[in-house]
Amino acid sequence: MNNENSKLTDAAKKIYVDFGSGKEAVEQLSRVIREDDDLTKEAIRVAAEDALWHTQRYFRRKVCQGVEQDKQKSLTYSSSFQDVITNACGKFLNFPMMDGSKLANADKKLVLSDAERYRINARGNYVKANFLIMVATKLKDNQKVSDVYTDDQLNKLYKKAVEEFSSN
Repeated sequence: MNNENSKLTDAAKKIYVDFGSGKEAVEQLSRVIREDDDLTKEAIRVAAEDALWHTQRYFRRKVCQGVEQDKQKSLTYSSSFQDVITNACGKFLNFPMMDGSKLANADKKLVLSDAERYRINARGNYVKANFLIMVATKLKDNQKVSDVYTDDQLNKLYKKAVEEFSSN
């Protein structure tokens, strides 16, 4: 629901206040939508936008980045099919930028901005990975972290991971 002032959003807010977001809330909102033609049309439009957005995201990641998205259905594509699709979509020109645009349309400022974001994410992930490895060193199989560490000890380990990264 992109429009915070829409009739559908207002109906959803009222239902949420009374019923939360569980099955009963879904049933209540569905009933309200079915009883109002304008709400029905708006709900269909919102559902269509949402479905298309998720589909675009799925295919962009699946085809252009080669990220496996559909584990439940175990869809696999032959490498020759992937090559055809990759060449058709221009793997690198269609590389998704963080603002939703494509690399093909990005200027230098945007490319460098995204590069820095990826660098920051990588740095943070590297620190977190080393922190978790440090945590795991004292754990025995099937032992919980809370059985071995206090929050203060974990805080010190995290700081150590940060320091080790900074010294490299």
